[in-house]
Amino acid sequence: MIYRALVCFLALAIMTGTAFITTGTASAQATKPPSKPTAPSKPDFPSIADVVKKAQKLPKGFLQLYKKDDALYAEIPASAMNRPFMLSASIARGVGQGSLVAGMTVWESLMYWKLADKKVFLVEENVRHMAQPKSPIKSAVDEGFGDSIIAALNIKGKTGGTYLVNLTDFLFTDYMMVGNQLSATVGGGYRLDRSRTTWGPIKLFPENMNLEVAATYSGSSARDLRTVADARAIPINTFFSFSKVPNTGYRPRMADERVGHFLTVKKDYSIKGSQQPFVRYINRWHIEKADPRAEISPPKRPIVFHIEKSVPYEYRPVVREAILEWNKAFEKAGIIDAIEVRSQEDDSTWDAED
Repeated sequence: MIYRALVCFLALAIMTGTAFITTGTASAQATKPPSKPTAPSKPDFPSIADVVKKAQKLPKGFLQLYKKDDALYAEIPASAMNRPFMLSASIARGVGQGSLVAGMTVWESLMYWKLADKKVFLVEENVRHMAQPKSPIKSAVDEGFGDSIIAALNIKGKTGGTYLVNLTDFLFTDYMMVGNQLSATVGGGYRLDRSRTTWGPIKLFPENMNLEVAATYSGSSARDLRTVADARAIPINTFFSFSKVPNTGYRPRMADERVGHFLTVKKDYSIKGSQQPFVRYINRWHIEKADPRAEISPPKRPIVFHIEKSVPYEYRPVVREAILEWNKAFEKAGIIDAIEVRSQEDDSTWDAED
């Protein structure tokens, strides 16, 4: 009886103690202050709408652009990353000397956008070196000859998979090295003066966009430059054309050393047993017969030259005849009326830059 009583007492004590501990824990939990809700993480970038809310939205074309003062914002969608496009740079207004003449092309390159942390890189593709895709040396060529990052644009805003950058950060620089050309032509260390640089015409089309920069180059020329009002402030407009790379089924044609051509040359490291592994292509028009089986056929799509309305009236007939003279050569190649010439009249609604 004493044993049973002792066991019951111990059991009761244990149960009571357990109840006491549980009650104490519950009491402690009840008096603990509630935890604060976790604050949502701050996004890396503001929304595009917030950044451009006071900017002018330009008609959508090659890219969606917004203009605010001298800032020219561009939306770069994720679908456009790592996809090639053409960038051509030329002189829109020059000084009438040396290579700085209006209409002169400075360079043309194959470019692509590349996302890198909090920046979007503008990258020039290295197209001079190649190897066949399935050849063992292909990886060595890729690692040995890289592409050039010509501009790093900070991401100003982001919405979904679309990034906003300021193109002014690249185009209001002297990447075309006009200052060096001026210094070589007239002397004096010329530099682009950003405080005296603004935008010229901005034109957007579905397949391309053309941006003109009205720049001033400041310097101290030792020689008199009579083509400008003051050689200490030389106005030069540069012209940048961004355009899509068309998918037309174009087939390159190998050059023949017996005939003179303008060439595009690449070094193909897949070629074995050659001390000069160069591949030479002719620069040619993409033109096809409408009827491939016919001996002579009109073209599937003609080559069209446009005589812009800035050409003086008295020169237009001569320019037209000179262009159409090339049809004789195409006829011998089996294509009739390969070239067309169209004139832009004063009331024409189309733009020669489209």
